[in-house]
Formats: sequence, C-alpha cells, structure tokens
Amino acid sequence: MLSNYAANPTQNWKNKDAAIYLVTSLASKGKTEKHGITQTNQLVNLVDFYQGHILPELSQSDGKNF
Repeated sequence: MLSNYAANPTQNWKNKDAAIYLVTSLASKGKTEKHGITQTNQLVNLVDFYQGHILPELSQSDGKNF
C-alpha cells in the first residue's frame, strides 16, 4: 500500500490512509475507555513508522497536505 502511494501520492492517497489505519490497529494491544491505547505490540515499531511515513507529511510547509 505504501509503495502504491509512493508511486502516485495524489491519486493513491487512500492506500496510505489504509496502511496507517492497519498499522495503528495492529499495534494496539491494550486499551481503556478513559485512557485510550495503554499497551502496544512490541513487534510493531511505531516510532519508526511515524518518523518514516507520518512526520514528513506533517513537516511539509507547502500546505498541500491539509
């Protein structure tokens, strides 16, 4: 999904959206109503995923992603 997004971000933005949803869903291990996610799956490195796929878009100053 992320490869398809990288090939054509404008047209394939839904692939990245779905990939983010899947990764965050698989990473959640424990949660509560009050605090949300309280434990994460150790097999999913959320920091690397965030730094590689989410932070670059949030850091862009051109405003095209908002």
